[in-house]
Amino acid sequence: HRVPSDAFRNRIVLIGLAADGISDLAKTPLDNGGYGVFVQAQAVDAILHNPSITWIGHSTMLVRMEA
Repeated sequence: HRVPSDAFRNRIVLIGLAADGISDLAKTPLDNGGYGVFVQAQAVDAILHNPSITWIGHSTMLVRMEA
């Protein structure tokens, strides 16, 4: 099947493996073996929705940490 080229316009698309028996597992402080694409999706979500993270350049971000 072909997907129209505009189907992904202005979208963030993550492609990864997520099935039993697949070795794309990523350890995090909260999970011993989550799928890598899920970890990436959580990072993207945090970057997009966290007001403490600000883009200051094309590929640079500033993270404001408060105590």
